[in-house]
Amino acid sequence: MNFTQATDDFLMSLEVEKNYSKNTIVGYANDLKCYEDFLRAHKRSLELNDLTPSTSRRFIQDQVLNHNAKPRTLQRRISCFKIIVFILFKRAVYGIRLYGGHSSSKIR
Repeated sequence: MNFTQATDDFLMSLEVEKNYSKNTIVGYANDLKCYEDFLRAHKRSLELNDLTPSTSRRFIQDQVLNHNAKPRTLQRRISCFKIIVFILFKRAVYGIRLYGGHSSSKIR
């Protein structure tokens, strides 16, 4: 699964399953778009299996040094990453789709 597909599934999950507010979903969508833009700009793979904690740390560092991201923005982005990683973990281990139900295949 690639990052863009996972992002779409994740945002759908927040809206449908978790009933997050529209503003939170828009904020997380923006955070994930910034991360995707970072991956593309640095010629990194968009495949989930290729993403590493080191890549995420470099993204946060880039946000601080090159984009003057505020502490609250950074906290929200880190929180977003934690949530999406947890949901993807559930999907991989339990075969659960991001938006509910069961999946016939697991993340590889």
